[in-house]
Amino acid sequence: MLRFDDVDVRQLDLARLVVEELLELGDLEPDHLMIVGASCRDILHAGLGHDFALRATTDVDVAIALPAWAPFETLTQQLQPTGSNGIRYLVREIAVDLMPFGEVEDPVGTVMPARRAEDMNVFAFSEVFEGALKLSLRSGLEVRIPDPAGYCALKLSAWAARCPGYEYRDGADIAAALYWYAESDDIKNRLFETDEGRAILLAADFDQLLASAELLGRDVAVKIGPERTRELEARWPPLVRSRLVGELGHETIPRWTSDLVRREVVIERLCAGLWD
Repeated sequence: MLRFDDVDVRQLDLARLVVEELLELGDLEPDHLMIVGASCRDILHAGLGHDFALRATTDVDVAIALPAWAPFETLTQQLQPTGSNGIRYLVREIAVDLMPFGEVEDPVGTVMPARRAEDMNVFAFSEVFEGALKLSLRSGLEVRIPDPAGYCALKLSAWAARCPGYEYRDGADIAAALYWYAESDDIKNRLFETDEGRAILLAADFDQLLASAELLGRDVAVKIGPERTRELEARWPPLVRSRLVGELGHETIPRWTSDLVRREVVIERLCAGLWD
């Protein structure tokens, strides 16, 4: 069960400091902010009861649902840019990626912030935002955070965008989402106690890792809807899928398989849940 009460207060404090400063400087509402990226991953990981570390990072990523560009421009003009990606700013001396989405997308799934040299992918941010959870930052503030399926959806999109350029860090994050599902009591209950789950288990010869991977794929498809699901499939040619096999791992995940053949089958079941 996902319980944010179990999250280390230091993780929430980092997000709180950032959010408080953004709200002070910008014409924004807390409910328009969504914690994404590594901070989201680590909060979900702890909230699901796991206490081992994942890929180390100090990044904070905040997605901002916008009706127009003006609030984003007002905010960023008051912040010091840092880095080279065109969306990173210092917020209380913390490097923060600010990721605009919503009505500013043109076309859907793409934005072009002023400091960027090229379009930025925000595929399915709006859909994930609509189905996101509420996260209390212990200071009277509530922002949004993707649930595990929403987080996985964003990471599948990021993998498709970045792996052709030999940028593979999202593979470990997809592995983390698969691990969360494989270890979740709630997911096991769905597999053993629902007609849908029992059918998936039977098709997977009662292999719970494979069955939970397929259920994760189905949940991602529901989360982002049929149109975005079809678009994601178009962005997953054989090369994108095959490269994930070698990168679908993390050295800190207990009992995670290093067998490339088994990893390939896990990916097949995830994709079957999404597109079959």
